[in-house]
Amino acid sequence: MRPGDTLSARIEVLESTPSRSKPDRGTLKMRMEVRNQQGEVVMTENAIVLFRRRPSEA
Repeated sequence: MRPGDTLSARIEVLESTPSRSKPDRGTLKMRMEVRNQQGEVVMTENAIVLFRRRPSEA
């Protein structure tokens, strides 16, 4: 990446898993890809992140 580049990002959710011990939370496995204005991949990242979950509808 260089100053002045225009970047675009794409995030793909690979897996979502609710927490067994804390039902208001869950984890997502995600893959992110960032491209510059020429369409070249300039960064990739795989991550596991913790998220708050909505209450389930009864």
